[in-house]
This record gives sequence, C-alpha cells and structure tokens, in this order.
Amino acid sequence: MMDIRHEFESLIRSNSHNCLESNAGCVETFVIEATGDDVLRFIGTIRGTDESISVEYTVIPVDELHAEPSED
Repeated sequence: MMDIRHEFESLIRSNSHNCLESNAGCVETFVIEATGDDVLRFIGTIRGTDESISVEYTVIPVDELHAEPSED
C-alpha cells in the first residue's frame, strides 16, 4: 500500500490504516479528490494488489461537498 500512497499522493486527502484483532488483517481507508478517470485508475490499482481482499468504495461528487449551506 505504501507504493500506492506514493503513486497517488497528489489525489489522497486522507489515509488511515487500522489493524483488526487476532491478526485478521488490516483495513486501509483512503479519501481522494480526483476526476472520474483518476478515481477509476485508483480503484483499479487497489484491486490489482496482492494485499487487496475486498474493495469497498463510495464516490461523492465534489460539487456536493461544495454545496451552499442552507439558511435554516
């Protein structure tokens, strides 16, 4: 995963690594900000690693993150 962090460091806004109990494995969480093509390339790279068992992802368009707050 370290190589992936370096390859995509310009896109990664946050990354955390958590170890599960009893050597059950680890969970990597990435928050990236990128174009659709770069997101797909990132996901494909993660899926292609020997370390990857399951890849879960949620894509939130940047426009939603920059929405104007309501006046309520």
